[in-house]
Amino acid sequence: MGKIKIVTYNLRYDTADDGINCFAGRSELIKEKITAEMPELIAFQEVTNSSRDPLEKMLPEYYLLGMMRSKIFDNEGLYFAARRDAFEVIGLESVWLSPEPYTPGSRYPDQSPCPRICTMIYLRHRESNLRLRAYNIHLDHISEEAKVLGMRAALDFVDSYNAKEPLPTVILGDFNAYPNSDVISMMNVRDDLVDVTTNIPFTFHDYGKQQLKIDYVFLSPSLADKVVSVERWTDEQAGIYLSDHYPVCVTIDF
Repeated sequence: MGKIKIVTYNLRYDTADDGINCFAGRSELIKEKITAEMPELIAFQEVTNSSRDPLEKMLPEYYLLGMMRSKIFDNEGLYFAARRDAFEVIGLESVWLSPEPYTPGSRYPDQSPCPRICTMIYLRHRESNLRLRAYNIHLDHISEEAKVLGMRAALDFVDSYNAKEPLPTVILGDFNAYPNSDVISMMNVRDDLVDVTTNIPFTFHDYGKQQLKIDYVFLSPSLADKVVSVERWTDEQAGIYLSDHYPVCVTIDF
């Protein structure tokens, strides 16, 4: 039935402070890379109002679906790009990672000023008829407590769906957590999830200045068993990168 590529991609919010690596400076490289790879599903983090419309225009082959995270639905958000010829979109839902998951902009008491969300997309693969759910997560970047509580809330969200209708599951994103952190330990003790990024050395590089592993892809065992490759997109041209994170691409043979 062929292979599909699933990518987690922290797009980096649009700021002039990044100089040649502002979104406008990177947009052509982003378009070239995605057009060359044509992944079936991309989970974007840090999509902003100023990058969302250009992203939609550069990716006409994709549905671009997601949610902004603030109380008034602006600032930053999580979006999925699902290839129209590969998937039918059945459903989409977002929750805030907080004690009040359906209150826009809500946060934990010990958390950065940034609200955090988890966005789920429910898909049917057109060729194989396989249905799956993918969860795009961006955890807090400051509070360790908020990271742990946020991941627990996200996993509760996942479990609530699987209790009603068990399906192959993809959990991916920028967890702002190192491999030895409590967040990743919490994920690794589950027998229904497999971290397929264990051989990825680092993902956050701050435009070539750092080397930190904070982006992950976890799959249901039924999907993890079919993984063909896991690789980073490390493209760079004259000091311009795809982002300050390396996107991670997982190829699955259905």
